[in-house]
Amino acid sequence: MRKIFKILFVVAFTSLFLASCAKNEPVVKNNDSLKNTYWKLTKVREHKTITYEKQTEAHIILKNENKIVGSDGCNRIFGSYNIDKNKIEFSHLASTRMACMKGMTQAHEFSTAFAYVKTYKIQKNKLFFYDENKNVILEFISVYLN
Repeated sequence: MRKIFKILFVVAFTSLFLASCAKNEPVVKNNDSLKNTYWKLTKVREHKTITYEKQTEAHIILKNENKIVGSDGCNRIFGSYNIDKNKIEFSHLASTRMACMKGMTQAHEFSTAFAYVKTYKIQKNKLFFYDENKNVILEFISVYLN
């Protein structure tokens, strides 16, 4: 009987150890909330985004306190936002001032696009920000880690 418990203990411990070593892979969910969701940038205007090696992927998180945090792919970004129905306005946006080896143009285009955002829409796991002419200027996908 003791031998069975020892074997079960070793099996359980090994399983927990291996599970904790597993790599976190992104998982996409449907019908995400605007707030408190990790939104990974996929497009700036019509350009697909690139995540460069050893750099953070461009993303945003809209916090409940009307605060935005994230990264432009090089620098951390932060500021405020206000929502009225499907209208959204960003203010007091700022960022760190690091220089990255790659992706500075993409980071600049992403950061400056917020000034033109007027409305938003969520479709399943995608978030779209539109300008005043209803053109998509930023596109995101929700990402969760296992």
